[in-house]
Amino acid sequence: MEQDPATLSCSPTRLFALPEKTNTLDVTAMAYSAKSVAGSSRAKPRAANGALLTDQVNAIAVSPDLLESHGLRLDQKIRLKGLGEFVVMDVMSPRHTRTIDIYFGSDHAGALQWGKRELTISWE
Repeated sequence: MEQDPATLSCSPTRLFALPEKTNTLDVTAMAYSAKSVAGSSRAKPRAANGALLTDQVNAIAVSPDLLESHGLRLDQKIRLKGLGEFVVMDVMSPRHTRTIDIYFGSDHAGALQWGKRELTISWE
């Protein structure tokens, strides 16, 4: 029995496409807040890519080695295991390696409480 292509739940192009390569890496994760970026509660913090950092933005900063050696780039979406999807919006100081900084918005106490943890990140 032949099935009408219009009723297929997956197109042949998608069905036979090569899977996208997913990169994963274990990193040290720290946290920062608007207070750490702007220096005061009155200034509006901005990321390295020029975007305004608000409480609704899921932003991270990455150590330079993640851009240079592992192929991440500014404005790229990545997944933090257990936390969801974030966008690379800033670059950390070169003294950091295999490290990300998660933006906590105006929740400075939450950023301090987060501290330093090990996480797995993934991207395509």
